[in-house]
Order: sequence, then structure tokens, then C-alpha cells
Amino acid sequence: MGSSYSEDVFGKRNLARVYGLVVAAVAQRLTRYPAIMAKFGGDEDAWAMKFIYRDPAEEPMESLAYDAGSARLNPDLIRLLQACETDDEFERCLAGEVAHWLADLFDQTEFGRTRRVLEHDMETDEAGRFVNAKSSSLWRLRECPDVRSNATEDLLWPVAGRHQHRITWPTDQALADFREGRRIRRPKYPRKQVTAMLYDVLKAANGAVEANMLTRLFVACHPAIVEDFAAIVQVDIDLERMAAANADHNGTVRGNPYGGDEYDLYDDYNDELNHADAFGGEW
Repeated sequence: MGSSYSEDVFGKRNLARVYGLVVAAVAQRLTRYPAIMAKFGGDEDAWAMKFIYRDPAEEPMESLAYDAGSARLNPDLIRLLQACETDDEFERCLAGEVAHWLADLFDQTEFGRTRRVLEHDMETDEAGRFVNAKSSSLWRLRECPDVRSNATEDLLWPVAGRHQHRITWPTDQALADFREGRRIRRPKYPRKQVTAMLYDVLKAANGAVEANMLTRLFVACHPAIVEDFAAIVQVDIDLERMAAANADHNGTVRGNPYGGDEYDLYDDYNDELNHADAFGGEW
């Protein structure tokens, strides 16, 4: 029979309800990825319209612009409208599709790739010292309390900064060769040196820390490894300040203790990527 959303789009030529779902999905996920916000700009409406009229031939995505006169519906959106039998199924599948799209864009940025490397290194730590809070981007040490750390970035920077000269960083030439297409694979970071820094930072934090903050601290040790790092940091800090402003009178953020949502449409469609694919097998 199909969903009522399918009838809206194909029968009535009305995208209003689908647009509302996409805006909600974008709003719930976009702030997790400051790197793509810094790169492309735009508000939730612009991102929603880009998804609805996304052209798969535009790879990699260059901007949020689209030609309204000749734009066609995103083939992935059409596929979901045709395949989903109920409204609930369509809503959940659409949320997952938006989540994966944003995650893929994030992983195409240098900040995103770097964050995934750090998370991958913590996930695969041979000693199992690192713990990721389920359905969140918070990380802690197994030996530390399962609570969000109150440690600020300024407090943790001296700890991270001590590793500035202990990590063997890629040369400027290697980074330039990768960015300009003269080498296929992104330069590597020595895993043991990276996890040593992450361990010391999380030990000092004595609680769970956002992956974005860990990545900022890591990149701040050698900013050349991420293009437009200053702009990304500013977007990320602005978002964190907005989140803090939404805290209730008890000083706790609304939602679950890890900054997620009390009800998350994406539970069955998490945006964890296959690390071997995301990193081209080099990490």
C-alpha cells in the first residue's frame, strides 16, 4: 500500500511533510559535525533542501546550492518513498539516511577523518583502556568515573600540549602531496603515540569527554594537519556555548547524561562507519 508520505509526494505533488521530517533530522544531527558547518555554512533549511534535491553525480559535494529550476528529487529519497510500507518505517529510514549522509560528509573533511582516526585508535586499543558511552560521542578511561567530565579545554590543553613534541607528525610536504593529489593515502600518525596523549588527557579529565574536544586538543598540537582548523574550532565552541545556555537550573543538560536525546529516531540507524572503508585501509 505504501506510506502516506508516498501519496503526498507522488499523488499530490506535495513535499511539505517530507520537508518537515528532513529539517527535523538535520537539526538533530548537524551540530555534531562542526567541520561541515564550517566548510559549507547554511542553516537547517538549506541543508534540508540540499538533501531533498541532492544530486549523486555531485561527488564530492561542493556547496549547498542547487538549481531549483532543473533539480530532481534525491534518488535515495525516491527509493525510500517507494519501498517503505508504513509512515513509521519511512520516518525511521529517512532519519537514518540523513544521518549517514551527514556522517559521510563529515568523514570527507580533514577534521572528520582525524576524529575517526582517534576514535578508531581508542576502540582498537589492545589494553582496552578506553570506553565509548553508547549512542554518544563521549569517551572516558575504563578506570575513570562514568560521568561527564567538568574539565575545560583550557585545563586539559597543558596535558595534551606535553605530547606536542612526542608525536611524529606528518611533514608539511607529505600533507601538501596528499591534498594536491600527488599521494593517494593520507599520512599516518603513530598509534601508540596518539593513544598515549589521549590516555593522559582522559586521565586528567577523570570522566567522559566529547570526541570533538579530544580532536581539537590533538590537532592543536600540530594545526597543520587540518585545513581551516581555526574556523572549525570557532563553530564547535559556539555550538558548545549554545548547548550550555540550554542547561536547566540544576546545571544539567536536558536529555540523557551524555548530551543525546531522550528519544532518538536514529537508534536503529546509527552513523558508525566501517573504519577500514573510512580510512582507506591505512589506519
